[in-house]
Amino acid sequence: MAGRVGPPLIFVDIDGVLIPLRSRPYAVRVGGHDDGPDQHGNPLLDRLDPADGDRLLALPGELVWASTWMAEANEVVAPRIGLPALPFVDWPDDDEEPPRGVHWKTKPLVRWAAGRPFVWLDDEISDADRRWVAAQHPQPALLHRVDPDRGLTWIDLAAVSRWLDHRPGVPQRRGHHSPGGRYAAARW
Repeated sequence: MAGRVGPPLIFVDIDGVLIPLRSRPYAVRVGGHDDGPDQHGNPLLDRLDPADGDRLLALPGELVWASTWMAEANEVVAPRIGLPALPFVDWPDDDEEPPRGVHWKTKPLVRWAAGRPFVWLDDEISDADRRWVAAQHPQPALLHRVDPDRGLTWIDLAAVSRWLDHRPGVPQRRGHHSPGGRYAAARW
């Protein structure tokens, strides 16, 4: 490999990942937002867990929104979970069909990664996506499917953290705890 490829990217979807399809089994109040979820037209915003921002920021990589929310993710979601404005994938408007069984996001994400290692957190990832990325992307990639009913859990974050910790060029965190160990008691 000639030269440094940069830290791994961490592509994060919103619906089904940060906003689970089912209500969370515990009450979550998104601090500092008394206006309720209806101001932005999405009644499911109350399912966001404000601690997810810190959990994602603890991962050793560069966070990128990979959601159809695009720029709106920085206006609506990021402040509710304590994230700064993040870069986002601006999905192409082309009508090119993805290969059979491959998600429509897969090819644009590989193009956006531009040869960098990446993690993709989404609720619609399939084995077809994993095979396509393995064949088309020159760097390691973890395509991690999140259960859309539960949304992002400490188990998902622990799997991502383990994968990132074993990547060459990723700074090792001294004395860190797995996301599961640090947050499990408070959240799950």
